[in-house]
Amino acid sequence: MAIPRTLPYPVFSSPTVGAMALYTAGGLFWAFLPFFVGLQTDKSSLTATQAGLFGSAYLAGFTLASVSALWWAVRFNWKVCVVAGVALIIAGFFTLGSISEFSGNALCCLVIGLAMGSFWVIAYRVFAASRNPDRSFGLAIATAYSLLALITFVIARYVLPVSGLLGMMAVVTLLVIGLGAVGLRVPGGIVQGTRVADAAVRVPVAPVLTALVGIFFFGLAFAAIWTFGERIGVSAGLDKRAVGVVLSSNLLVTGAGSLLSTALGNRYGRFAPLALSYIVLALCMIAAAHISSFAVFALAIGGLGLGVGFSMPYQLATVSSLDSSGRFVILITAAQGLGTAFGPFAGGIAVDHTGAPGAGWVGLAALIASFVAFGALRITSIPTRD
Repeated sequence: MAIPRTLPYPVFSSPTVGAMALYTAGGLFWAFLPFFVGLQTDKSSLTATQAGLFGSAYLAGFTLASVSALWWAVRFNWKVCVVAGVALIIAGFFTLGSISEFSGNALCCLVIGLAMGSFWVIAYRVFAASRNPDRSFGLAIATAYSLLALITFVIARYVLPVSGLLGMMAVVTLLVIGLGAVGLRVPGGIVQGTRVADAAVRVPVAPVLTALVGIFFFGLAFAAIWTFGERIGVSAGLDKRAVGVVLSSNLLVTGAGSLLSTALGNRYGRFAPLALSYIVLALCMIAAAHISSFAVFALAIGGLGLGVGFSMPYQLATVSSLDSSGRFVILITAAQGLGTAFGPFAGGIAVDHTGAPGAGWVGLAALIASFVAFGALRITSIPTRD
């Protein structure tokens, strides 16, 4: 395994550019999940709970990639893992477009999630090894979500109306190949102990776990609403194309939120910005449960993007700052994946029993749990590496 020349990495360097490409590739299926769920629901007459399970299967694979990374990330060359991940994604999408069985589709979603989750594991390790993790995470989210917004808009506007699900999967596959090629800029691996001497580091396990629990519930909150975003808009009588534009704008606003957090940095600590973003998110989730017009839908979905993009860099940098050894940073993906895996399932149950707005209430409950977890930490006292 290749040891990087210099640690920590500059925020702008070849490894971080490669990591940003992998981070973007790893978010592609998640960006199109609302459209995928909507198309599958219409095509196969699935219930919201069943359609939500496709999202849960994908996110379960995402989580498995992170948990197992405690083993594979220190044993295998990351460049080889990127190539293998691209191959798995291509095979998964090809199979997904060729079969109609529910169990087979769910298995394909799990395999795709496993591959894309491995991309995020590698990306997070590189970002956490940078000189300023807050800024690296913020720029990565801003860049990735801005690109995803553009891609989603183009596909929702021009590909889906003409080619449907198969066209969407073909475009996503080509994007994964291109981004995977750029992702080969990442190192072969980061050997434990190169960033900080392991023997000299004592990781505060309880605070790290508390932060990961907060990330888990945060992922659940957003996934419960995002998965059924298309259903929420359509059930309120809104035009499908207009709903697609709003969903793609959510990703763009998410990137803007991360740019804002990057500019703000750690000037006011981490808890105060988090608290502000959680208030905005709570109001948007309440609005998502009471969609009365296109304007309310657009504000709710756009506000969700802004709040998520603004708060995520602070959440991720919190774990990175607590874990200066870098050993537990890979569990961020597990916490996000596990939370977002439960989100579609929990949201689907609520939608089946109370209608599409029920997803908003599930999201609000999980958001409160996340805030309690981060509130238990003295985030403002956690140092930031310069």
